[in-house]
Amino acid sequence: MRTEIRRMGGLVRWGAGLAVGFGLAAAAEGSPMRAVAVRDDEGRVELITEDGLRHRALGTAIPASLLGRELWLTARPAAPPPTRRTAAPLPAAGPPGLLVTRVQPPPQPAPPRFEPLPPRTYAATDRVIPESELRPGAQIEIELPELGRSAASRGEQPIRMLVALPRNYRRETAHPVIVHFHGGLGGPRGALRWRPIVGPDNVILVGADYDHHENERRGLLRLGTCRDQGSRIARHALQILGNSTRIDTDTIILAGHSSGAYSVTDNLTTQPAPWQPFAGFCAINGGAGTGTPRLGERPVLLIMGENDEARRHGWRREAEASLGRARANLTVRVVPGVGHDWGGAMNEPMRDWLMESFPALAAVARRRALLDAPLPAETRAVIAEWIRRSGLE
Repeated sequence: MRTEIRRMGGLVRWGAGLAVGFGLAAAAEGSPMRAVAVRDDEGRVELITEDGLRHRALGTAIPASLLGRELWLTARPAAPPPTRRTAAPLPAAGPPGLLVTRVQPPPQPAPPRFEPLPPRTYAATDRVIPESELRPGAQIEIELPELGRSAASRGEQPIRMLVALPRNYRRETAHPVIVHFHGGLGGPRGALRWRPIVGPDNVILVGADYDHHENERRGLLRLGTCRDQGSRIARHALQILGNSTRIDTDTIILAGHSSGAYSVTDNLTTQPAPWQPFAGFCAINGGAGTGTPRLGERPVLLIMGENDEARRHGWRREAEASLGRARANLTVRVVPGVGHDWGGAMNEPMRDWLMESFPALAAVARRRALLDAPLPAETRAVIAEWIRRSGLE
């Protein structure tokens, strides 16, 4: 059986510089964005936007004197973006042209700085991680006795969270975040399984225990299929992280493997509180029927090994049906030759989903590739400055 890939609902997002779903006023005028203008192989003006995408320049003419310099444009896509429902591929040249309505010198960007999240953004806690522990590549374990005792310790020890910082961590950089719950009785170090997928840089990984008492009360502890009910622990961990360091609140992903995957789908309810903090969801070798959450553009990945148990595939199809009724931005992948284990064969489709679904992550890869492209030196210098300012490599 070949890899099964299905997508339903939602819109393809091309990047942070091109917001999808313009209102009437924005449709006429466009959105402000940073770009640099170059000539393509046929001598036409092409725009490279800060998210690393290349576009034909339409509308207001850009004089030759501005080629290779950073510009502040007001522009909009010349054609509406495709929908996930059509699954129509983008043309080989990439997104359609940008219709430019205004060209200005770029404003001086403010230097990035850390500001803690507002109180109670995700949870009612003012705990912080000591700044001395926030070092590139650090793995920080924190006990959370205020949340109860952990399922992994059979109630013997407090719930813990793990924060794994990327190699290029800076406190003032808006790092993407993946919050992961592992299988069985859980354990925070399961989040480290994401590091080979996302690489050593850019992404903060967060793992956490399950609540022993809550899962014992619901009869899930004896079955070894624990849940983070209502994303209570995930939201608490996120608030502590946001109290301590800057995070990209538009790129926070909730993920889980096996019982952690059921934790993800269980929290996709009609009531938004359990899923509101998250920009996307990944259920690995698990997941079951959900409510009908109005997730909008938030992408969901259901990924399972082809050789996993038939009952789990049945539950996964229930999740697929529920999310289809909710018109979710859903991707389903069944990976050949894999059972219930989270094997390396899953890494590439998971990485592809991240790149396709989250503009901040895709922009990092595109900007990096542009530095090796045959572009004028002054253009590469502009792109290198974008990378430096973003703090993501």
